Amino acid sequence: MFKKLALYGGVFVGVILVYAAVNRPPKDEVQFAFKECLKLEEGETRMELDDQVKQKFKDCCFISGVQQPLNRAVKGNLETFISIGFETNPVDYGELMKNDPTFSILATREASTKKKFFYHFLMKRGNQYIFRTTYTEPKFDTFIIYDVVHPDSAKIAGVYNDDTYLTKKLSCGKN
Repeated sequence: MFKKLALYGGVFVGVILVYAAVNRPPKDEVQFAFKECLKLEEGETRMELDDQVKQKFKDCCFISGVQQPLNRAVKGNLETFISIGFETNPVDYGELMKNDPTFSILATREASTKKKFFYHFLMKRGNQYIFRTTYTEPKFDTFIIYDVVHPDSAKIAGVYNDDTYLTKKLSCGKN
């Protein structure tokens, strides 16, 4: 009896391990929210969400009074912070940003794909420039805040003005 249980248990664990290995995202992809995917470029790596990373996020991107937990962070030539907004939507969030005196909104624009509508912001906070995109995840209605941060305004403006930047990176190019 014990041998049968051990055999079945071993088979069950083996199936779980195979399933996990088959369904693990490739090393150049980062899953976030429910079903979103970020394609990493060469030199980009996923950062662990330790206290230092959370503080960087809070310093550059957090809006006081909004439930906005950090979901993922990526380090490369630019830093990327992905957070989830609760109890708000892209339009209301935009108004909260405009009313936050710690942010200077330098430019705004809208864009869309077949499945997503994006609100883009070029902003400054302290000595950091931020390309912020907000959108709602299709099917799940999850409000996503995507921030690209760097102290060099030209680098962030380049990302802000690149119409293909997000479509290449988000959903791992499957927009």
